[in-house]
Amino acid sequence: MLTYEMSPLQVATLMVCVLAVGAADLAWQDPQPSVQPNLKALRQAARDRIAADFAYDSAKTPTARQAAAVVRVAARDNFQTAFDEFERKAGRSLLLDAKALAAVFENAIVPAKAPPTLGAVTGREEDDVKSAVFVPADYDPSRPHPMVCLLAGRKQQGDPKAVQTYLEQTWGQAARRERILLVAPVLPSDLDLDGLDPKGPTGPNAELARIRAAMQPLGQSWQSLHLSRDRMVLDCGRGTSAFGLRLVSLFPDRFSGVVLRWPTVGDKLRVKALHGIPVLLVRCPETAAACDKLRKLLHTQDSGSCQILTPPGPYPFADDTGIAEWSLQQRRVAMAKQVVLAPIHDRFHRNRWVQIRKADPVGSAPWLDAPVIEATADPVGNRITVTTRGVQEFTLMVGPALVDVRDFLLVVNGKETRVRLQPSLNLLLSNLTNRNDSGHLVTAQHRVVVQ
Repeated sequence: MLTYEMSPLQVATLMVCVLAVGAADLAWQDPQPSVQPNLKALRQAARDRIAADFAYDSAKTPTARQAAAVVRVAARDNFQTAFDEFERKAGRSLLLDAKALAAVFENAIVPAKAPPTLGAVTGREEDDVKSAVFVPADYDPSRPHPMVCLLAGRKQQGDPKAVQTYLEQTWGQAARRERILLVAPVLPSDLDLDGLDPKGPTGPNAELARIRAAMQPLGQSWQSLHLSRDRMVLDCGRGTSAFGLRLVSLFPDRFSGVVLRWPTVGDKLRVKALHGIPVLLVRCPETAAACDKLRKLLHTQDSGSCQILTPPGPYPFADDTGIAEWSLQQRRVAMAKQVVLAPIHDRFHRNRWVQIRKADPVGSAPWLDAPVIEATADPVGNRITVTTRGVQEFTLMVGPALVDVRDFLLVVNGKETRVRLQPSLNLLLSNLTNRNDSGHLVTAQHRVVVQ
């Protein structure tokens, strides 16, 4: 019997989220059916333009780049024509309509590379980075699929075959049943996962090596697999949970949730950095105390973001459907109304639509006094409220889901200013392609120097 420990508030919150997701999935509809713009044609034109941009950027020879440039020019012209025609028939600017933009760019990034072998766990090596990959036999390249990134346990570290076995053991049946994409980095055997302090004896180089080993296989998968950017869960095994929490803290806008199959409480956990990230703690007799302590810590920042699952059987809880069910329920909100950016590394300073440009160095003060930005967007009141500590300069990357960028109220540490920006289609497209993420619909940006 699988058991979840959920409060009445958590249940209510879950129901609200389900309803919200259902509403978001409704197709954008023009209020004037007689002049209904061609959404399907514009979607295809957006796909073609984005694909042409990626092809141009990846061209490896002058000849290939020249040919790609011709295709890109044609694709850009076609998209602009379709976009202008759509706006004319709709009778309004799409750059001011969050729902319309989401409908246009939904499922807009389709990988051009062929996927790995279908229906079996396979090994992959690219740029000296190894991983295990699973793509279901009924994989549909025309639509996005949920993805799980697995950090196998320390016992599998450095052993590709062991990582492949772990992937099959923990997710094989669920991935086949639910058409889930799986990628498991093969972390080098000599990679230190315990030295999580970038200021400690292992230094910043070891930190970057850990990040590269874990994240590069994900980047490779994004180029060859049609995955949903809003449905990507990090699943951590025994000996990788502390590192997994740190990884999610570094990239809080990339993952929809994190599973800890063997939870531990690290000394360098900055709870604020995990704001808004759902966490599933898998409890067994050996980890019960750590689960309780970690849940208490996480609830101090974000009540309801952490759940505990008690599955049957021993670790690693082979192909446990409770873990799969929870993972499939999670959804990232790329343009969330509330963002907390609490950096844990001097190099990684972004969360969704907030980016730190200049701040006190991480580690120069205790976590409670370390740099942080808390930003809240109010679309109804057309205002953004920001509070900062230890931050001298930051950038807001905004869009119609947050405010009317043409004229909104910005409040920074209690000081009010009017901000007037010009929405830009080029900015939206460049941000989308640079991040390889069609959920970040940014139409304007504003740099702020904190007074």
